[in-house]
Amino acid sequence: MLAAPADNPENYCYCYPDRDHCLGSGMLNLQPCAKGAQVIMSTPHFYMGDKVELAKLEGLHPNKEDHETFLDVEPRTGVTMNAAKKIQINVPLKKYGNLPSFKNVPEVTFPILWINESATVNATMSKDVKKGITLPFVVVNAICGSLIAIGAILLIVGVIRCIRIRMSRKQRKL
Repeated sequence: MLAAPADNPENYCYCYPDRDHCLGSGMLNLQPCAKGAQVIMSTPHFYMGDKVELAKLEGLHPNKEDHETFLDVEPRTGVTMNAAKKIQINVPLKKYGNLPSFKNVPEVTFPILWINESATVNATMSKDVKKGITLPFVVVNAICGSLIAIGAILLIVGVIRCIRIRMSRKQRKL
């Protein structure tokens, strides 16, 4: 979703006002969706984003641990155990007309803030989820094992009884 349009042609729809105004990797221009407000969304510190934009700014140090969006899901139930959605809100800075205060402004995507929405299942809930997931499997496995053992015992008893009956018939015939 955050790939540059050159890498993912489906993202040309985010080029505004036309294809000549596309942003680099890791950024979405929300101007068409935000009633004309010049808002650009990205990953925090342009993590895994456009290196050109990152090089224009000082003080940004993207790293996976702090800036990656992730979702840890328990595979059997689909319960989310750990999640973090991290997004950065930026505005494009550029020279606006002949305004003196914007005379020396470089053209850059300027970060305003970034948001980290995180949720983690605590240790108590994690144990409850684990118990709720593993206990039914333990019970089913125990019942299946017991039924297999009973079936095997009955099969062995049946074979022994058949052998005894045949042996007793042979002894009667003699």
